Amino acid sequence: MLKNGKVNTVKIQVYFVCQEVVGDMKDGIYEVAEGSTIRDLFSVCEKENNIFIKDEYRRWLVFLADGKQAQWDTVLHKVNTVHIIRAAVGG
Repeated sequence: MLKNGKVNTVKIQVYFVCQEVVGDMKDGIYEVAEGSTIRDLFSVCEKENNIFIKDEYRRWLVFLADGKQAQWDTVLHKVNTVHIIRAAVGG
């Protein structure tokens, strides 16, 4: 994943559909290293927005990578768009 001594990166469009969990995180294009996971992407989103989500709230998040369900450890291979939504919970 190195090209001319530099790490290749990919740009991914992220949509947050869970403001009650992530607050004011902004939809946008985020850049991560090639081979990154959802966890890596979320970390970049946190850093760029200067908003850090507690682990206890992370379990409420669901991810769709190009419309397919993804997990924290899903590698973002040829993914263009990630939607981050709040899991539906009920009792």
